Amino acid sequence: MMIELATDRAFTDTKRRIISGELAAGSMISENDVSTRLGISRTPVREAFAMLQTNGWMRLYPKRGALILDVPPEEVDNILGVRLLIEGDAASAIADTPDRREAVVSRLRAHVANQDMARGDDDLDAFLDEDSSFHRAIIEGGGNGILVTFFDTIRDRHHRMMARSVWHRPGYSERVVAEHGALVDALERSDTDTFRALLSEHFSGIHGRDATAFSGTATTFGP
Repeated sequence: MMIELATDRAFTDTKRRIISGELAAGSMISENDVSTRLGISRTPVREAFAMLQTNGWMRLYPKRGALILDVPPEEVDNILGVRLLIEGDAASAIADTPDRREAVVSRLRAHVANQDMARGDDDLDAFLDEDSSFHRAIIEGGGNGILVTFFDTIRDRHHRMMARSVWHRPGYSERVVAEHGALVDALERSDTDTFRALLSEHFSGIHGRDATAFSGTATTFGP
């Protein structure tokens, strides 16, 4: 039990440092680094590293340590492409139901305010939490629980993409908050065409990707 707890601690702490950018892509880290940092033996750290490699966060090199991996550009495009579809469809479902729209808009405005507060406090963890909560609330408002579950599975990668794209680039955190506000305004007007266009611009601008790389020609999951 103690080893399992130590393994979980090493896994969680190392993944958090990768997500935040403290452990940058391309850098090396050793079992000894983590065991010393956390005050635990190397055995649970070795198990945690194996789990992180399986999940695509690092690549292990015997007797040398672990290489922190970046999120591949094609994976970024795939994630953004799917999110563009599911959030756009969710917006349409929200816009078609006035009572639901009012509740979702109120919830989204609260997330925007909280994210702006986190930005002002220079609190990366809170900023990322509010960012993912904002987009999750849109999907949840669409009423499809399967898509909400899918978004939860990519939450960590979403955080890492945001931390890399936004936090250390002057003006980008303010831009995220402003663009989230514009998305809420469009949703409140039930202007789903503008919402989809703004969402595509938001993804491409913040993550530095060409929208054509992830938007394709599909605009809905429907027929």
